[in-house]
Amino acid sequence: MIKRFLAGLSLMLMVAGCSQTPVQTPRISSVIEDREWELVSFEKTSMQIPKNATLLLIDGRYLGNAGCNSMGGEYQINADRINFQAGYSTKMNCADMDLEMKVLGLMQKVDQFSVEGSRLSLMHKGEVLMRFTEK
Repeated sequence: MIKRFLAGLSLMLMVAGCSQTPVQTPRISSVIEDREWELVSFEKTSMQIPKNATLLLIDGRYLGNAGCNSMGGEYQINADRINFQAGYSTKMNCADMDLEMKVLGLMQKVDQFSVEGSRLSLMHKGEVLMRFTEK
């Protein structure tokens, strides 16, 4: 009788274990995600920054514009650390490609971020490379 009870209990536990869907850890959204950011300054430069230089971070993908061309790719966030993966950029020939090249190069160096109100700073080893305001 005890053997039948234990066998039945084991069978019920196996069936119950097979019927459950795996638990997925929800993605924790960062304070910088799902907000559009407008580039206001970068590194120590006197280059004119166009109004359409923007950055949008959503679910591990970034989209943006460096003044003329669109850009995008993937990123990873862990606490205040961020890493942008090499992505894509459209190839329109613009009057000032220096800004485009500078922004795309700096994106690859970024390893950290900070947010103060509606201001986002993207940094490398604690040094601010680019500053954005929420659009």
